[in-house]
Amino acid sequence: MTSNKSSLEPPGVSPDGTAGQAEQTEQPDPPKHSRRTILAAVGAFALLGTATTVLGGSLLNPPSSTEDGDFSGETLEFLIPLASGGGTDTWARFIGTELTNYVAGRPGFAPVNEAGGEGILGTNRFARSAKTDGTEILVGTA
Repeated sequence: MTSNKSSLEPPGVSPDGTAGQAEQTEQPDPPKHSRRTILAAVGAFALLGTATTVLGGSLLNPPSSTEDGDFSGETLEFLIPLASGGGTDTWARFIGTELTNYVAGRPGFAPVNEAGGEGILGTNRFARSAKTDGTEILVGTA
């Protein structure tokens, strides 16, 4: 049984050990961008980010929806879409009790667990039926 040495060589290498012609030619690098093009792109992204922050910031921080901005006599309901006793539940109860100290009128606090579907059922319930007065808060996980 005779062996063919050329079949053992890597592709593109001839039997004498030199690289083939296809291996020696390289693709040319794309042309470099000018400094002006790079600065224009960075400036456009900075302007876009600033505009988004300024215009979108008011949407993310609406004023309180109670008439006078005072939550006294109200109860903040934290909807926790996971089972009680877990890490998210413990975190939400801790944050909820502390949050009521910083909200105007010092409202009450009521954690509500809605377990099922890895949080999907509780989140869907909140999306369907949350009050618009700002007294229901959804606790989510990432």
